[in-house]
Amino acid sequence: MHVLFGTLHVHSLLEHRRTPLLICPIPTVLKEELCVIFFLSPASQNNFLSAHSARDEAARLEERRGVIEFHVVGNSLNQKPNKKILMWLVGLQNVFSHQLPRMPKEYITRLVFDPKHKTLALIKDGRVIGGICFRMFPSQGFTEIVFCAVTSNEQVKGYGTHLMNHLKEFHIKHDILNFLTYADEYAIGYFKKQGFSKEIKIPKTKYVGYIKDYEGATLMGCELNPQIPYTEFSVIIKKQKEIIKKLIERKQAQIRKVYPGLSCFKDGVRQIPIESIPGIRETGWKQSGKEKSKEPKDSDQLYSTLKSILQQVKVGVSFSFSPWKYFEMISHTEFPY
Repeated sequence: MHVLFGTLHVHSLLEHRRTPLLICPIPTVLKEELCVIFFLSPASQNNFLSAHSARDEAARLEERRGVIEFHVVGNSLNQKPNKKILMWLVGLQNVFSHQLPRMPKEYITRLVFDPKHKTLALIKDGRVIGGICFRMFPSQGFTEIVFCAVTSNEQVKGYGTHLMNHLKEFHIKHDILNFLTYADEYAIGYFKKQGFSKEIKIPKTKYVGYIKDYEGATLMGCELNPQIPYTEFSVIIKKQKEIIKKLIERKQAQIRKVYPGLSCFKDGVRQIPIESIPGIRETGWKQSGKEKSKEPKDSDQLYSTLKSILQQVKVGVSFSFSPWKYFEMISHTEFPY
């Protein structure tokens, strides 16, 4: 696999309503307050392009405004060629050839126009500015990513991340949840940010003999989660962080009360139950089962238990120890030494 991008951020994801934003229980009043703050407030919508926003946020907004489009295209031997698609395929071949100069142009052309391969094309102002060429193996449960590039004057704008996230959602719809690619030394960093790893999740027998092997490249894989809306993922993470921050601030405000120190130890008390410490329960502390088992038992109960144990030890010793032989003289034949 060969790729050329500027420095890119990880994940981005669509349809954030498809997965819950939070899994911890939240009071209804607080839920309503958070919805107003993060989802309905105009200020929160305008802050998405702040310095802390994900890099793919600009690409996401451009897509919503119709500035950029994503199309999965491919050549076909069974249907009449579509002029627009053929022009896009030629544009993709040019982008890959310019951005991947070490790859033979004939090889790129052959794969881009191969009916078995498809390409997710990134279109801006009617022209191709990037794409990901891939081949699907539905029977084997994975897709091979072959080429991945964005034209040089459109890099470092989040297009590469948004491209990959669209590709992930396309494959989730087609029930293929694994990507494989051979990444050269310049592409490893990009793929790591997109969730790829050198740890391959699918069995080797599934892909050996199916994918193209590149000398000097590293095999990397990515397992997709069908519950994640990848094209909106960075927005979801941003909102989750803000909500968690609000929850922490709210909890801190509730426990800022200052309680007096413990004075019982001055009176000779050696220990006290944890739950008796003022304010400890307000922090959310709960006694665990192990701590409950460590509670001191009644002295009479301890005495009875210990007495029973000693009696059992005494009976056991009496059965295993016979002192009668030591009351008689031991003969020399029994003990020659």
